[in-house]
Amino acid sequence: MKVSKILLKLCVLFVTGSGAAIACDRYEDYTIDEIKEFRAMLGKEDADPLDRLFAFEQMVCSNRPNIRSYAIKQGLNTIQDPLVRNEVMFRSMMQKTRIDVE
Repeated sequence: MKVSKILLKLCVLFVTGSGAAIACDRYEDYTIDEIKEFRAMLGKEDADPLDRLFAFEQMVCSNRPNIRSYAIKQGLNTIQDPLVRNEVMFRSMMQKTRIDVE
């Protein structure tokens, strides 16, 4: 029991400590054309994983909440690249206001 509490505390420290560095510094105001370019890159199956990661990062830092939600849902549903999928799951978790661990 004590080991799991220690691990949970370490996880919380890791997430809160690194969350500030990984979260958006500020939300960006992208044009419709820029958002469409990011979406197209995110949807390309043969795109370089880094290009897809950068497109996802741009969309998830949009000043439009619907675009941020779309980026996460689209990423979780379609992206198979481990690099990008890891970032999608992390950003999804960081947007939660509460996380219950059992």
